[in-house]
Amino acid sequence: MQAMDRLARHHVAVMAIAMAARIALVLVSSMVDAEVGDGTPKYTDVDYYVYSEAASLVGKGRSPFLRDTYRYSPLLAMLLVPNEWLHMSWGKWLFVGGDGIVAVLIYWITSERSRKKAGLSATTCVALWLYNPFTASISTRGSCESITCAMVLGVIWMLMKGQVFLAALLYGLVVHLRIYPIIYSLAILLVMDEDFPGVQASLPQDGKEEAGGGSLWRQLAVRFLNRQRMVFSVVSATTFFLLTGTFYYKYGRSYLLDGLLYHLTRSDHRHNFSSYFYPIYLGMADSAQGSVASILLRWVAFVPQFMIQVTLALTFAKDLPFCMFISTFAFVALNKVCTAQYFVWFFCLLPLVSQQWTLGWQKAIQVFVVWTAAQLHWLWWAYNLEFLGRSMYVQVWLGSLLFLAANAWAITQCIR
Repeated sequence: MQAMDRLARHHVAVMAIAMAARIALVLVSSMVDAEVGDGTPKYTDVDYYVYSEAASLVGKGRSPFLRDTYRYSPLLAMLLVPNEWLHMSWGKWLFVGGDGIVAVLIYWITSERSRKKAGLSATTCVALWLYNPFTASISTRGSCESITCAMVLGVIWMLMKGQVFLAALLYGLVVHLRIYPIIYSLAILLVMDEDFPGVQASLPQDGKEEAGGGSLWRQLAVRFLNRQRMVFSVVSATTFFLLTGTFYYKYGRSYLLDGLLYHLTRSDHRHNFSSYFYPIYLGMADSAQGSVASILLRWVAFVPQFMIQVTLALTFAKDLPFCMFISTFAFVALNKVCTAQYFVWFFCLLPLVSQQWTLGWQKAIQVFVVWTAAQLHWLWWAYNLEFLGRSMYVQVWLGSLLFLAANAWAITQCIR
């Protein structure tokens, strides 16, 4: 009993210290940003001001898409309406709270998984998330990724508990909010096989199948289209389309183009970690060539992305957290746009994978060092381009290619 009490106190201390550090970051950065002059980079992310201005428009009964570069669901702007009348930092507190919810879900999920197979303690897994300086800076700078991460982990937790209906509701919501979790759909459906809670009872018995006759394809269809898969598919799709349809009715074409379709066709010519940025940049220089190049590039980017996502789902779906982690890692690495905020999408899944990883700590550290070094190499050239005004697009692009190679190598090490 005393040992359990010590573990509980240790876990509370780990949580409290990390959350206190985030609170301090929000408070101090708000004061520092207030003193910073125009033209000087601020701690607060530029996107946070975009969220806030869109939220102000929503609070006045207007469309958030009147704010240029607002490319998100109106739900996000609605969540940040208190920025206008309560405090400008309201959204940051919300995102910091999202970090805390992610930590709680990591604790629950890893505690449940440790009952089946020993590994890192749940508290250690929580610390991998909370004491990651990158994730701490993302939420305190005002990026909304922690909300998305909390919802994704919520889907995993509910599926682990056999709550298919609630998992489907949350999944439909998170896909509406940030379209990228659609990549998990095949893996989620595949994991609901005969070993999933409640599936076996919903399947017809062999004797009934034989009595009822039917082809082999029909029997396979009956087994694949079990009740849990049907419920998840219908409920998640209904949730997504109800939310999307509601906001299309309210905000019209601007929502459809800026809040949804934009993310499916986005091509950013500004320098970013993606190896596609420089071809896109060159294509933008000539509008005649650019239109043809953009069509070709769209297919060149989509086909390998689609094939890899399907392959990973078919191969690793039985271990859903690992499948989601490796799928997200690959998706971010191969995306046409890759920014630092996207790394949080797989950082929140990393503690679940690390708990029972067969990679080994020496190899894990090696992977981390190579991945970080490639990222720092890219940042050096990007700094010269962005802040020193030097024409180094080719060097930045070569850095992007090196970073892609580092990601590919890291992925192969993870799946061995």
